[in-house]
Parts: sequence; C-alpha cells; structure tokens
Amino acid sequence: MVDTEPPIDTSAEEMRGGARFLQSAGHGKQFGFGGKWSFHPSQVPLTPQVFSPSEAEIAHAAAVAAAFEAAEAAGSASIQLDGYFIDYPIVYKSQRILALADRLLQD
Repeated sequence: MVDTEPPIDTSAEEMRGGARFLQSAGHGKQFGFGGKWSFHPSQVPLTPQVFSPSEAEIAHAAAVAAAFEAAEAAGSASIQLDGYFIDYPIVYKSQRILALADRLLQD
C-alpha cells in the first residue's frame, strides 16, 4: 500500500449554520480530499459527518480489497468488480478507507 494521505481541503468561511460548510466538504470529498480545514469551532463537529466512511463505503472497500487480493494471488494486477475497473489506485483508496474505519472504531 502506498503510505500517503489525501490532501486537506481549504476552509469554508461560514461561521453559522453549517450548510455551506457541509456542501463544500461534500464537494471536496468527491474530488479526493480527506478532510477540511475548519475556520470556526462550530465547523469541527461537522467534518466527521462528511469524511467518515459510511457503512456502504466500508463494505465496498472491503469487497474491493478482498477481490483484488485474490486476483493478485492469481497473478492479475487489474480486475473488474461490479462493472468497474479496479487497479492499484482504487485498491489503495479502499485500503485507506478500511484503515480510517479501523482507527475510528478504536476511538
């Protein structure tokens, strides 16, 4: 596994409400950011709502990791899973999701 963390997204300068922050964080997650800088203390508890992996994301990551491990043992470095191409960058992302889920469960 490549031992790199995804980048952190810039802050959203909304101090009350949180809707703009959540929207901006959601866009950041879609573009591969792993977190978001907080401009105001009220934003801190909002960040895990967006960047913590959901049960569906964890299940998908586990399926990708297991399928790729089996394929790699058979000599393949790229596979198809549920109609999607899976290679090392996708596997690394899945491994990061699983590692994050494990860390969150330990807290």
